[in-house]
Amino acid sequence: MLTIDFERCIGCGACSNVCPNSCITMEDEGEGFLYPKINNELCAECKACSEVCGIARINEMNTESDPILDCYGAYCKQDDIRDKSSSGGVFYTLASRVLAEKGVVFGAAFDESFQVFQTAVTDAEHLEKLMGSKYVQSRTEYTYREAEGYLREGKFVYYSGTPCQIAGLKHYLKKDYCNLITQDVICHGVPSPRVWNLYLQVLTRNEKKRINRISFRDKTHGWKRYCLKVEFGDGTRYLKRHGADPMLNAFVKNMCLRSSCYHCEMKSKSGSDITLGDFWGIEDSYPSFCDDRGVSAVLCHTAKGQRLLTACADELEMMEIPAETFLKLTPGYHSSHKQPENRDSFMREIQTNDFRTTVKKYCGNSFLNRLSKKCKHLLQKRNL
Repeated sequence: MLTIDFERCIGCGACSNVCPNSCITMEDEGEGFLYPKINNELCAECKACSEVCGIARINEMNTESDPILDCYGAYCKQDDIRDKSSSGGVFYTLASRVLAEKGVVFGAAFDESFQVFQTAVTDAEHLEKLMGSKYVQSRTEYTYREAEGYLREGKFVYYSGTPCQIAGLKHYLKKDYCNLITQDVICHGVPSPRVWNLYLQVLTRNEKKRINRISFRDKTHGWKRYCLKVEFGDGTRYLKRHGADPMLNAFVKNMCLRSSCYHCEMKSKSGSDITLGDFWGIEDSYPSFCDDRGVSAVLCHTAKGQRLLTACADELEMMEIPAETFLKLTPGYHSSHKQPENRDSFMREIQTNDFRTTVKKYCGNSFLNRLSKKCKHLLQKRNL
């Protein structure tokens, strides 16, 4: 039977997907994060769940980082796509190519209540709902089973997710498929869906309006000064920079991340074909390539990833970057953020106290914090 380590479990849902008796469900343990719950009366002790659990088998796995065959700064040549994207719009370009070949694309999307789920898209008309960052842990549901079904049919499948979700899919499938492309992201960590829901309640209570659309990374003030943007049904909007918006502030201060995110065992080791993310700091070394509209970091780890990127080369502006430069600029690719000492207190208080007041109490952006961040950036720039 699967032993659940609540400090290390990533909530990928591979165990739930593989269980032949459907005796494992993914349930909220109190902070909004999902963990497996086993119905012992239905469990046949087949050990299928243990066999696909990456955490249970971590000592048997290759612990070396995924190889970086190619590294680029890139952005989509279509201005409208780039403007709608969190960074450079490379995900849309790659995914569009898969859809053009009658394939299927999986990624994170909002539902009608702005909960975040992994979902499948089979036509370009609906691809936009997978675009843009969603700073909430998405529910994989049974998309691993769904992806496996498409793969067995011979369809081209592109699965985009966090490193832990990609690792979960790879463990679930147990073998590589020539028609599968996996793409993970440079992950900061995944915030609590419960904290997100509390934030949504604050928005709707204060504004007393229906929400139509949410963007975590709106570029109204530029890529580097990104904002959280909420569009309401009456045509009005809410627009706040990450330091001023309480949800984004709690996220960037690492207060509401999943426990396993503070010591992630899947960063740079998910087994993905491609990694995408923001190429922060690229302007220091390659200023002519940056216009504050977003640049993606693109890492190819496999020949499959290289082939897909090459097929899309005419639709992208790309600049090859030494992997060493990328790794210096982006320590978050392979390093986890330290858990704040008062993180657990924050997670308890946010569920009962005023949302904005609690965030301000624990995440106040003091002058010393801002000065420290600026000094760190200047030192990093000097060392390049």
